[in-house]
Amino acid sequence: MREFVFYTEEGCTESPTGETVENLQILGFAMGADEENARKILLKENPWIIECGFNERGIISKEIIVD
Repeated sequence: MREFVFYTEEGCTESPTGETVENLQILGFAMGADEENARKILLKENPWIIECGFNERGIISKEIIVD
């Protein structure tokens, strides 16, 4: 199994001083045979991602490689 981190450019956060900051949002981590399989698992186990309005097509993934 391979592990992936999933994130998006959608959304923003609030800084400690109350300023709105655009940034990347980590949506979660999932393991699967490949990226597509891991993405399906991520979305199945975390329905809040779509429920909160994140665009499934905007989700970016990177495989986590441990040396």
